[in-house]
Amino acid sequence: MDDLYSIRKKLTFAQAEGREPLPTQLQLKEITFQLKARLYDVIYSSLEKDFKYLTNMGFYILKSSQWYKILRARYVDRGGIVDQFSDNADKNTAHIKFIIFQGDYSEIFDFIQFILRHSDCPKDFSLFIDKVLLDCKAAYRVFDNDTIIPIVSEEECKVLKNAFVDLKAKEFVGIREHLRDAGQYLTQGYYNKSIRESISAVEAAARIISKNDKAMLSDALKELEKNKKIHPALKEGFIKLYAYTSDEKGIRHAKGVDDTSDEYDALFMIGACASFISYLINKIRI
Repeated sequence: MDDLYSIRKKLTFAQAEGREPLPTQLQLKEITFQLKARLYDVIYSSLEKDFKYLTNMGFYILKSSQWYKILRARYVDRGGIVDQFSDNADKNTAHIKFIIFQGDYSEIFDFIQFILRHSDCPKDFSLFIDKVLLDCKAAYRVFDNDTIIPIVSEEECKVLKNAFVDLKAKEFVGIREHLRDAGQYLTQGYYNKSIRESISAVEAAARIISKNDKAMLSDALKELEKNKKIHPALKEGFIKLYAYTSDEKGIRHAKGVDDTSDEYDALFMIGACASFISYLINKIRI
């Protein structure tokens, strides 16, 4: 009974009674009307806190507010002339509504990621967006509070989130940036660049472990093996995976096989590299 109750808590009454379909995991690049509506609600609910009403002029956005700064920066970033930016609330909300309800997944997430990365992004905005993505079973989640990355499962999501947690220390900032870039390229469809950034994150971890700015992954693994922190067979397996991306026809070479890499290659590499980086970082902490 407890299990049945916990299941019904996650469903609407109609879903629990079989009168409406159960929620299903969305595919990559898929975005439903419900997801769009929930995302717009998060944005509008935050934005309207900065509205002020002027008699005979309608609503406008406070020029001292966070959203005024965000939307003005976005306007200029997209080629707008700064002194032509309007603080009219209706005009701005109409533009946001058009992006969310008429744009494709890339345009929508690009807009939201711009907000997430702006220095004036409202507090907890990333948490609200991530919850909507989770609730609507989107194939995308927010990582490190400012980067939207595709996922293929909640298990992979946990691996990536754990990796970003493990990399919070200042000394690991370079590794974290490589992983963020890998995720951004993956969302944008630049799969070869995503794979290169994933591998670069592993290389950055190797240099920290080996305390050598020119160290390769093999150097870090030898260091771990010497201290009996990694099994020799496991070490060889990681070296072979790294070699796959590094030989003369490898993904990391401009004229290599990277042009044939697809979304699932990049998804595998970012997940595998994130997991491996967490493994390496936690090994040196033992």
